[in-house]
Amino acid sequence: MQTAYFILLLAITAFSLFRGWGRLPALLDRTDWRLVWLAGAVLVVATLFYVYVQYAIYRGMGVRLTFRQVFCIVCPASLGKYVPGKVLWASNYYLLSRQAGVDVREIGGSFVISTALWIVTAVLCSLPSLSLLSPGLRYALVLLPVILLSSIHPRILGLVFDLLAWALKKVGRTAAADQIGQALSLPYSFYLKTLVLYLVAWLMVGAQVFLLVAALQGVGLADLFVSLAAGAIGTVIGFVALFAPGGLGVREGLGAVILAQITTAESALFVFALLRLMTVAVDLGFGGLGLLLNRKTIVNRKS
Repeated sequence: MQTAYFILLLAITAFSLFRGWGRLPALLDRTDWRLVWLAGAVLVVATLFYVYVQYAIYRGMGVRLTFRQVFCIVCPASLGKYVPGKVLWASNYYLLSRQAGVDVREIGGSFVISTALWIVTAVLCSLPSLSLLSPGLRYALVLLPVILLSSIHPRILGLVFDLLAWALKKVGRTAAADQIGQALSLPYSFYLKTLVLYLVAWLMVGAQVFLLVAALQGVGLADLFVSLAAGAIGTVIGFVALFAPGGLGVREGLGAVILAQITTAESALFVFALLRLMTVAVDLGFGGLGLLLNRKTIVNRKS
């Protein structure tokens, strides 16, 4: 049912973009491109801040990586989200982390904790606008933080890793099982710090949407909260929609639905289309830089 809803949303988004194509010149004429460039600058800072959050998570777990090393893990791995299923995103994160010398248990722990708190904070930012969504999706988003917060509780996470270690030993992967079976004990302050960092990251996403709306029309401070909800909920649901590469169409559709509270439907879609173009450009730029730095590191090791 949810898949059908996402497909329908994607179709509506495509149709709305096609129907509003004739209004594009008028939107472009009234756009304040200085604010668009400013939104792009915030996007660059937000991307680097997201890398910092992953760096803080690894450091909090006792993994001694430099910011550059984490950058070379996170940015190239993020390119995998543009492949349907997000499998390459997870596998790239694992392989690049192993290349940097991170243990299997620490990779799994950082990945699960990071993803869970990223989604939880996005839902928190979206709460004021959940009433605009379908009942099924609304209830799912309310329950999701509870499930995710439970899953990253130290005892539950430890139990999951213990079961995984047991399964690996059964198939003869003793070395990997020993790594996973090591204790992973994190203080509650670690989770609280990560939660706060992700809230700041989502505020940056909201600022990007807000600036793009401001590039088209006058805005007030209250519009920032709607922009935050639109950016957060659109991004997360686009991420959860595994069939959509990079959440393409889903993020734009849902984000525009929320953003239409403060602007026209055409302007809302235009804002998220601009945000999509800028996001792809930044992802490709930082992802390519990360791959280049990784390659140089490998060459230096061989020499």
